[in-house]
Amino acid sequence: MKLVKLFLASSLAIIIGTLAFADTVLLSMKGPGAGNPFWASVERGGREKAAELGVKIVVLAPPQESDIQSQINQVEDQITKGVTAIAIAVTDPNALAKVIESARSAGIPVVLDRKSTRLNSSHTSI
Repeated sequence: MKLVKLFLASSLAIIIGTLAFADTVLLSMKGPGAGNPFWASVERGGREKAAELGVKIVVLAPPQESDIQSQINQVEDQITKGVTAIAIAVTDPNALAKVIESARSAGIPVVLDRKSTRLNSSHTSI
């Protein structure tokens, strides 16, 4: 639990620190919060930290941890909607590499959880 809060606090602090004004931060998780205590705790911690920092947070997760395409679609949709930063735990590093690179190319800071560091691009990880 402390590790989860540390991840969220660090991720949001890094993201907010890189933006003059953070409009919306996307927290993209591997699994739905309602069915898994770990992801429920990640969501709760993300919402608490966003409220503390005064930023809007959009929390999304695929219906199942194995639903890679849903996570890709969710992240692409948020990029299109103009999200200003992304903190993400990817379902599949190889499958998400292109969308993460698209975000970075659009100037959107991306922070990955440490298990997602297999992405073949420059990134920040916690």
